[in-house]
Amino acid sequence: DQIFKTVEYKNGKYIGTVNSPYHILYEVIDKKCQNFEFHNDTKIIVESAFSGCNFLTELIIIEGIISIGYRAFQSCKKLKKISFPNSIKRLGVELLENCPAVEEILISDDSKFDFTEALSCSYTKLNYKTIIYNNAKYLGTPNNPYHTLLEVVDTKCEELQIQEGTKIIGWRIFGGNCSPVKKVCI
Repeated sequence: DQIFKTVEYKNGKYIGTVNSPYHILYEVIDKKCQNFEFHNDTKIIVESAFSGCNFLTELIIIEGIISIGYRAFQSCKKLKKISFPNSIKRLGVELLENCPAVEEILISDDSKFDFTEALSCSYTKLNYKTIIYNNAKYLGTPNNPYHTLLEVVDTKCEELQIQEGTKIIGWRIFGGNCSPVKKVCI
């Protein structure tokens, strides 16, 4: 049997086992903090863990964190910059709900994770830039302008050419506006 316990590290409350006490960050203690330091063994950030941290301005999510819950950063009113590691495997939706100050969301060029659903309310603020090419809208990094296929622009197009370098096809790409597409070329 596993015995779970709660512990504190710096400004966070964690739950874990005897062998991994900092596995899950479930709450930020001081909601007036301007920055936050994760324990190196953190793997999961739960739903609303940072909710209401109104003075937090920048957050670097460390490599090793694999899951972030629904609205984890909701209402962080002064959050301007957030950085995601390559280790992310699951993200809840609306991560940055009601975070009006966000100016920059950093995601590695090497990322293979589809951030479009989790950041749907804010992907225009990514370090990615949007471009339109051959009836499709892409999010691109400085090194790869076709990183993520977001949507079909021309709702009447019957053929879609997916550009070389596309790593992610957005989760809604073939719904709604894309219904007449009959042929996809990769």
